[in-house]
Amino acid sequence: SPLYGYNLVLVVPGDLLRALTGNDRSGFWTDPAPAPRPMPHHPAQTKRHTTLIRDVVSLLGFAATQEASRTSTGYMHKTSLKNAARSFTLADERYSSFVYSLCREAGLLAPTGEKQTYSLTETGEKWLHLDSTEQLQSLFDAWKRGTAWGEMFVEPLQKSNVHRAKDLMIGIRTVTLRIISESAADAYVDIASLTDALSFGSPLLLVETSQQGKLVSSPLVFTRLLIGECLYWMGLVELSADPPTPTAPASKEKADTRGAPVDKAAAPDVTGFRLTPLGAQMLELEGREPLLADPREDKFILQANAEIFVPPFLAPAIYYNLLTLTDLPAKGATGNTVHLTRDSIRRLLDRGATVRDILAFLQAHARTGIPQNVEYLINEVSGKHGHIRVGKAHTYLQCDSAVLMKELQARRELKALFVRTLSDTVAILKAEDPEILLRDLRKAGYLPVNDDALARNPLRMQALAEPAATGTSAAPATGKSAKPTVAPVTLDWERIARDDGKSWGGLAGMTNLMPPGAVQGKTGILRLMREAAENDQIVQFVLPRTPDPRTLLPTHVYGSFVQGYNSDTDSYETHDISQMTWARSL
Repeated sequence: SPLYGYNLVLVVPGDLLRALTGNDRSGFWTDPAPAPRPMPHHPAQTKRHTTLIRDVVSLLGFAATQEASRTSTGYMHKTSLKNAARSFTLADERYSSFVYSLCREAGLLAPTGEKQTYSLTETGEKWLHLDSTEQLQSLFDAWKRGTAWGEMFVEPLQKSNVHRAKDLMIGIRTVTLRIISESAADAYVDIASLTDALSFGSPLLLVETSQQGKLVSSPLVFTRLLIGECLYWMGLVELSADPPTPTAPASKEKADTRGAPVDKAAAPDVTGFRLTPLGAQMLELEGREPLLADPREDKFILQANAEIFVPPFLAPAIYYNLLTLTDLPAKGATGNTVHLTRDSIRRLLDRGATVRDILAFLQAHARTGIPQNVEYLINEVSGKHGHIRVGKAHTYLQCDSAVLMKELQARRELKALFVRTLSDTVAILKAEDPEILLRDLRKAGYLPVNDDALARNPLRMQALAEPAATGTSAAPATGKSAKPTVAPVTLDWERIARDDGKSWGGLAGMTNLMPPGAVQGKTGILRLMREAAENDQIVQFVLPRTPDPRTLLPTHVYGSFVQGYNSDTDSYETHDISQMTWARSL
């Protein structure tokens, strides 16, 4: 007995007691041992589940975009699992919990930070780039050795404060898988006969005692849960979908062997199963059929209404990147379409991605390119993003310009929050929760950034390695903010000079030769422009597509844009600082 004392229990089979009392029935000792037997006829309808990998990626993408935190029970909140199930191919809360337990046991996601919110791990990043067989093998191994999900318990998802015997859970699975592997691989096996064999061979594994925990009502319920849920969800078996015909047990002893009648609400009502080629490979059966290569696509369809159609065989790494860029499907919708919205773009920019990353990813994997209005949407959101920064000092607010600070101070709903102004662009506020302030600013039409948030770009740019190697631009040619991602090349200056009709000397001073005192990078050039605007200094800079340096007397700096007077053209111009190759003060 699994008690904490020295209590011992002796189990005596009923047939042995009857034999000792003079009953001459000896079939229990002389009849062949129960074994799994094939179903009498081939089922007319069958079903197979083949989308576990896609659903695992959906859960990883959900954790990357939503604040799914770890609760006091030790696992993800049930509400988060319910919301994640909306993008699954099987919108079932129990299936969502099973997928989560696999991800947790395989180490694909883990809670991090003060809020214990789930995010992708390094193991999860590597898993996204494995082939489908390796991915399923890692999930199957995690289920076999894991204890987070216990199909023999009424509440299968384990809580941190509930003790469960690990050896018992793994032992039941091991025995059941061994019996399955010894059955006929090419025929549908009756689940009731499998239960008889399990109960006969291992009678003490599934005994129901109050000390062992809240187990399911009978061994038959357990086998239906293990086969009809776990093995079926992992794609290792296909099930008979025919409605079962109620039959009375052959004898009282046989009814006692399988236990109490099945509670249909607690287990899937399936009668037979057969191993799939994947199941035969996972169980390492001899003579198994070779697995066919899993088709994978690297393109999706981006429509003009910012709706994206996800093909069924999209590569997991690309699908994960796409989920981090889009919103969850609406309630009642399927996971085949996702939407690119202002809020989803803003969330990705908050996590450290850049507009160049987003445009390059879409350009590389959108089958028909990026529609112009979608590109404008991305550039518009990125142009507004980050001009206001909110952090916790107590709470401070920082703007890119004094004009924007005065605009915020003039808003009626924000006047009560300002305590004092430290400078033209920094103010102290009395906001207890920065998240509430961020939400109010976003409602007012701004796109602020939380300085205390962990900026981790979820876009895995390994997916762009193949397009970048060709030497072609990964970003679209249109749009002011789009920047092409080009593989390093060696420029033939002589050919360029011949094509342009210019001498070699006219090209020798191009952007690849940076003069003394010049600075590069957005941060350094931005600081230089601000100092020049304050001190009335002329700045010389170079843009990538223009070989000749330009001069400008900066007057205003807004975010990443500088406005100033050009004496050469006698006009005022505005330029994007992030596009400048280098700049220096004259």
